[in-house]
Amino acid sequence: MIASRRGHAWTRSLLRISSALALVCLAACGSSTEPAPEADDDALDVENDCGTCVGKADGWNAPVEESCEADSILKVANTASLEELDGAAKLNQKAANAIVQTRESKGAFATLVQLDAVPYVGATAFKALLAYAETLGYVAQCLPSRFELGLVSDLDLTVIPDHKKDFPEVAPYPGVGALYKLLELRNGGKPGDVFYVTARTPERVAQLPAWMEQYGVPAGHFETGTSGMPWIAEKEKVKDITAVMQARPDQKFVLFGDTSQRDPEVYKQIIAAFPGRVVAALVHEVTEDVPASRVEGLHLYAHYPEAAAILCGLGVIDEVEVGSVMDAARQEGMSLSTGDADALIAKHGCPPPPP
Repeated sequence: MIASRRGHAWTRSLLRISSALALVCLAACGSSTEPAPEADDDALDVENDCGTCVGKADGWNAPVEESCEADSILKVANTASLEELDGAAKLNQKAANAIVQTRESKGAFATLVQLDAVPYVGATAFKALLAYAETLGYVAQCLPSRFELGLVSDLDLTVIPDHKKDFPEVAPYPGVGALYKLLELRNGGKPGDVFYVTARTPERVAQLPAWMEQYGVPAGHFETGTSGMPWIAEKEKVKDITAVMQARPDQKFVLFGDTSQRDPEVYKQIIAAFPGRVVAALVHEVTEDVPASRVEGLHLYAHYPEAAAILCGLGVIDEVEVGSVMDAARQEGMSLSTGDADALIAKHGCPPPPP
């Protein structure tokens, strides 16, 4: 009898321990009997995510079908290799594999809705495809010929060379006036679409319109700052450019800046905040050893003939227009041989201007 009682006591102890362990598990893991989903760090869009749904929680709304942005997304999805989608386009691996497998088995995607039906393709994949399409110049190339571009530009070391006084005693960089005026007025555009976003305070831009008029640079609008400190100026520039673009929701923009301060960081934020609205962001290389990661998705240029060649390669301006910028730069003192011009044109994929 003693042994039996001891056996029952041992059994009751095991039951109490088992019950306690079960309660701990329920508290830690939840009471659901369904198995927990496997962790999947690779898939940023879930298998049945929706990229074309209106009013998503993350603020993403897909481009309208048959728009430049939509056509550009489809062009990437229909032509990019698996390695390109998984690498340069920065899609997660499951989305890249699913896109390639679907188009190989069912043919090219004709609409965003068809692309959205692919597993693991949702808002995240759409954003990545659009960003890559913009980098390749697909969005710029399909802009309607009637479209009037807006232009956002920094001032110092972007338009105005290095100087010591608020009122520059030097001429602007060769070709900048010709290129800015070309972008502002092409396709029958009217003056008023150039915005200079600067860290300069209001009193430090008061005399600049006269200087710009003297050298043929569009005067435009001035969005000034309160401090030249980079961490302050960056926030102010983002705020000012955001206000400009929000006030013109149907307009696309070309951005110009330089590597001396925080323009690359500012423009990356703007591109992310306004998908499809920035045709190109060009950065004047005025410092040495610019890290590639700092200007990823942007276009570095050494001078304005090269900036024009880049825009020509992106389809924003044509070969005749890029030639006019090169001619203006020569007239303003820049040494640019025919061989140098041809090399720029070849480097950036712009058809050569006529002789």
